Amino acid sequence: MIREALGMSGSQLASRLSISRQALSRLEKNEFDGSISISSLERVAQALQCEVLVALIPKKTLESIIQEQAENIARKLVERSQLHMTLENQGTDRNFLERQIKTVAQELQIKNPKILWNKNDV
Repeated sequence: MIREALGMSGSQLASRLSISRQALSRLEKNEFDGSISISSLERVAQALQCEVLVALIPKKTLESIIQEQAENIARKLVERSQLHMTLENQGTDRNFLERQIKTVAQELQIKNPKILWNKNDV
């Protein structure tokens, strides 16, 4: 904890924040369990001569996230149509299906990219 690394007591930080020691204890508990608000964290950071940095960092490239989502939806669409074709004895091979999935995924990305993020997919 930065406060402790600075050699600052809880009472001293509470005083700098103009709050009670008990209120500081709640803030520190909330920080520990991840429920502290950003505005509260910023107030504490300012009192400790620190700054708060909050950022969303993608785990993969945005392009790969979009591609993966498009392929997931395309797979559902193609497999749904494949089911109907199989019921009518018009099934296709797996290679053809994979090519269809890639094609549909590309079309989704180009023609209707917002559909990729609908809650129920398609």
